[in-house]
Amino acid sequence: MRHDMFSAPTPEEAYFKAKSKYGFAFRLISARQIPIENSDEYICEIVITVDEELYNQKNRQQIVNEDKEIEQKVNIKSALEIFYNRGIDKHSIEKIISKIDSNEILSSREKLVAFIISEIHNTIKIKDENLDGKNIIMLVGTTGVGKTTTIAKLASRYSQGMKKQVALFNLDNYKVGAKEQLSNYAHNMGITHISIDSLDEFSSKLDAIEEHDLILVDTTGISPFDIDKLLKNVEYILSSHKYKIYTNLVLSATVKYEDLQDIYNSFSFLDLDSVIFTKLDETNHIGSIINFLIDNPNTPVSYLSNGQVVPTDIVIDTKKYLLDKFVGTL
Repeated sequence: MRHDMFSAPTPEEAYFKAKSKYGFAFRLISARQIPIENSDEYICEIVITVDEELYNQKNRQQIVNEDKEIEQKVNIKSALEIFYNRGIDKHSIEKIISKIDSNEILSSREKLVAFIISEIHNTIKIKDENLDGKNIIMLVGTTGVGKTTTIAKLASRYSQGMKKQVALFNLDNYKVGAKEQLSNYAHNMGITHISIDSLDEFSSKLDAIEEHDLILVDTTGISPFDIDKLLKNVEYILSSHKYKIYTNLVLSATVKYEDLQDIYNSFSFLDLDSVIFTKLDETNHIGSIINFLIDNPNTPVSYLSNGQVVPTDIVIDTKKYLLDKFVGTL
């Protein structure tokens, strides 16, 4: 026979522990209450006797279970470190891990890594290119993020690839050379370019090109904290009732996650339809983008910009590109 000991706050709980382990195949030897140091409370301790074969069987199983638990913890730690090392923060990982409903996923490092990648895949939402009828696509964002170059790429895609009647409207009258840059792009593509300074001018110019299918609007790059300037810049666009308006926020892939979120929050009052990430060619680390998309699951990505060359450096299959770039570093 072998002895085993169980402790709990009450005798009933200690006895239940013994019963859970051995069923009724044991005999109670002793029970005592032990005072807890610096407390008025006690802990109850019972000693039982049990057949040696049963004792060995149950304790071997306990060791196996403990070994499995240790192995599982090692697997989880090893898998999560892969993502932490690539810029995925703990908050994002916890959101994904909370969706696990099977211990089987936690049984190996490979299964857990595959699950997390699958959830990241599901998180990335894509904005469809549904441009039936007359539409305005407006790009907003901070200074130097690449709005003008991106809008030129889109103009080429819509006019040359999709055969839309496209016009470029320029609202950026602050950045030196912005008007001339967009005008040159428009001239090379053979599409209309108009610079806008006021509500009256916007309305009259819009009436003058009513045969166009699509108006692309380049706005002034501003600080995310200078909302008054942004409102003055786009209020007449937002007041238009002739066209369906799509507002896209342009974000840089080189910006850290916290700044991406601050910028998004500052521009979100515009009822953003999607985000466009630029400068993918300037970084191999897109953890900040993945964190942003996990925290904003209802915000789709419409395009990616991966270089300065107009019109070629634009990505349409954004989900595949982001996953290939991220998974390729694992």
